[in-house]
Amino acid sequence: MINLKNLKNLKQGFKDLTPLQITQAKMSCYVGMAIGAGLATIKFFQAGSWGLGIFIFSVMLLQIVSFKIELQSYKGLKEIEKELKEQQTLQDTLKEAK
Repeated sequence: MINLKNLKNLKQGFKDLTPLQITQAKMSCYVGMAIGAGLATIKFFQAGSWGLGIFIFSVMLLQIVSFKIELQSYKGLKEIEKELKEQQTLQDTLKEAK
């Protein structure tokens, strides 16, 4: 039986995720999938299934490219977060000066 309190907590947790946390999760998934695809590629090549090995290898390359795109997004989000914190501290000091 599903506990409704746990479902509500889970739903609230998803709402509280920041874009930075979502980007970090995507990056870790891309790395894990690339490693898994790399291992599968090696296994298929060893088994002599070259066509499937090449296909899985291309999937691995796509995961690496996706990781690089998310890494750029992560760096941009970190910079934006830093600027927002600076603006917030500046606003706080202005409020204290009044």
